[in-house]
Amino acid sequence: MTPTTLTTDPQVLTAAGPAAPTTGLDISALTGDYTLEITVQALSAASGTAQARVVLEDTVNAFTNAIPVAEINVQGPIVMPVTHLFRSDEVPALRIGTTSARLRLNVYTLNGTTPTITVHGAIWQ
Repeated sequence: MTPTTLTTDPQVLTAAGPAAPTTGLDISALTGDYTLEITVQALSAASGTAQARVVLEDTVNAFTNAIPVAEINVQGPIVMPVTHLFRSDEVPALRIGTTSARLRLNVYTLNGTTPTITVHGAIWQ
């Protein structure tokens, strides 16, 4: 399997929102088995407990109506990368091979005082 990155690496966010590129990766021409990856490379806050909810979401209408496909909830501080992998049989609802389908990584929540998260996402085929 070969990874195709979903994010401009390294992607550092200081507020909740989609990781760049926000338009996501075109998955409309992909077929077959896949593995989705979410990696949190770092998570911190100036004070309090850093927490994040990181979601891989897909769409067929430019993220006007995004559907969560896989997610992780993490609590910091994280100083060594934490990777979660999701095989195609664990996330069968991904609209891979569907016309106009796109996939992106989105940090739905990012909590703590002045939080920072460094994330990476990929699809392996």
